[in-house]
Amino acid sequence: MSFTKRSQLLFVTAVSALALAACSDQGADEHAGMNHDGMDHASMDHGSMDHSGHEGMEMANANTPSYGAAEHVADFTLMGSDGQTHTLSDHSDAPAVVLMTHGVGCPIVRNAVTDYKELAAQFEDQGIPFYMINSNIQDDMDELAADAELYSITMPILDDEDQSVGRQMGYDRTAQIYVLDPSDDFRVMYYGSLNDRQTYERQRNEAQNHFAAEVLNQMLAGEEVTVTAPAIRAGCMINFL
Repeated sequence: MSFTKRSQLLFVTAVSALALAACSDQGADEHAGMNHDGMDHASMDHGSMDHSGHEGMEMANANTPSYGAAEHVADFTLMGSDGQTHTLSDHSDAPAVVLMTHGVGCPIVRNAVTDYKELAAQFEDQGIPFYMINSNIQDDMDELAADAELYSITMPILDDEDQSVGRQMGYDRTAQIYVLDPSDDFRVMYYGSLNDRQTYERQRNEAQNHFAAEVLNQMLAGEEVTVTAPAIRAGCMINFL
């Protein structure tokens, strides 16, 4: 059986509610302040999870490990916020394809939108398509379209409805850039931050290092891509089920 992102979220929420109700019946007084693994939740810092932008959104922090992306991105066809379907292999003749991972309500994404649109404008004459992709379980197409309108996002936001594309791409957080090489079976040439303007607990007025732009310039010049992403990357965690 195939579930949409929204139906998966409702299912998990219902199961969690049932589990919570069952636990509450097992001697609340005996286990007050302590769960079954002995962790004292009274001392936990719940402020470390930022849900201000969208229910279920958790901010990564400096201690959140960063995982590597897939070596290649397999072909996919996804519906976009523009009401059109978009297929990766349609861009097999492009010099590069750029994707940014998206999340409704994520402040890191919202702050990166202007920079991402400027990057797209910088390379628009080079035939490079730019997209955003959303694999968040709690985000639906109506929200993607509303986000695109609110922030004047001109490139399509692709709805990874069953999360299969996000899983195979290997990403875990929003506001990350993929630069793909179509001539090498959509090889991932770069995965990481757009630039260094946003970092944890700090935001510069202007970026000092433009990682994605440098990668694209190297690819267009036929040079070896030597740009590496920062080890610590800001973003909101993706809820994969």
